[in-house]
Amino acid sequence: MQEGSVVPATVVTGYACDRQGKVLVYRLNGLRVLFVVVLAFVGLSYANVIDGEYLANNIWPCFHAGNIYGLLCSFIFYIKGKRLPPDQRDVGRRAITVDQVKHKKEEEEDKATKKSSGTKAPSTPSPSSSGGVGSFLMDFYAGLEFNPRLGLFDHKMFLYLVGAVVLECVLVSAAITQYHALGGRLSLGLTTYLLLFSFFVAEYMYHEHVHLYTYDLFAERVGFKLIWGCLCFYPFFYGIGVWPLLARGPDQQDTTAPHAALAALCFFGGWALSRGANNQKYAFKTGPPNAPFLGIAPRVVPGSRILCSGWWGLARHINYLGEILMAIGLALPGGGAGAGWSALLPWLYPLYYVALLFPREREDSRVCELKYGQAWRDYCRAVPYRIIPYLY
Repeated sequence: MQEGSVVPATVVTGYACDRQGKVLVYRLNGLRVLFVVVLAFVGLSYANVIDGEYLANNIWPCFHAGNIYGLLCSFIFYIKGKRLPPDQRDVGRRAITVDQVKHKKEEEEDKATKKSSGTKAPSTPSPSSSGGVGSFLMDFYAGLEFNPRLGLFDHKMFLYLVGAVVLECVLVSAAITQYHALGGRLSLGLTTYLLLFSFFVAEYMYHEHVHLYTYDLFAERVGFKLIWGCLCFYPFFYGIGVWPLLARGPDQQDTTAPHAALAALCFFGGWALSRGANNQKYAFKTGPPNAPFLGIAPRVVPGSRILCSGWWGLARHINYLGEILMAIGLALPGGGAGAGWSALLPWLYPLYYVALLFPREREDSRVCELKYGQAWRDYCRAVPYRIIPYLY
């Protein structure tokens, strides 16, 4: 699909580079593929060619199939990575990026200038090569390659696309199931949840080009964590909030309009923080120097490229707060819908983000201090809050 032979694709350059420092080229068509698959799923279900309720009614068998497929693919990529010659393995903490290539070129030019003038140029320490490669468990879990490819077919981007498409089909299947069970209508709670999560998935696919500049693309290898996550965890866990809504009977109280409005407010408030921060950084990295973003002039820590204005002046990872708020917004429609323990299920989703992003912020901070040194410490003094302004 990424080759564009089935669904048209847009060709863009990314932020990550291959092992030789050549910037990777991508063919992006995620949003188009999402629409084609979901429309085909709904159309074939309406025509009774497929059972539109199958995913919702057989979620555990589907989960087990995704689990087995994820494990199998993880072993395949592990074996593939181990068969690579040592000099072709990705052993750094992060993939080579455009910024690193540019900095290295500038450093080499500076050394040449200093040498011609008889002055010894200071050397910059090389990035750490301790990428966690060694033990079977670490290699299998974290992976051995950052961006494995077959021509222009990028396996990592394809995995993210599969996870998003299957997740959306699961949600649509749940909606079809309730539509039939309630005699041709959907509850307000499930409608709210479906609209918010569908926006989340479609918006993610629309901004594929922006995500090429995010953590997942240059800091995550393709191993069990990512493969099993995309093929099993993402599609079958992220939508956990739909099940209490689907289990609600016609005689049970529906989500109220104020409750639905609160969910939407929380979700879109988080979206504004997350998308605004990521798009501001993307515009800063790819746009003309000093070009404002939504009227906000870029300001950096002196002597560095660390952005400290706009969203990045609120907290050092304000985008993480946005992700958590969106997850809370998605938990609200079903968070009080079920009886007993089922009402707690939707809250596992935001708790997952808290457990994921708070430790990641600490790791990001350590990596950035190694990379930027004093400039990062200056940024931490200028922007003291890690994730939540005025609190943390």
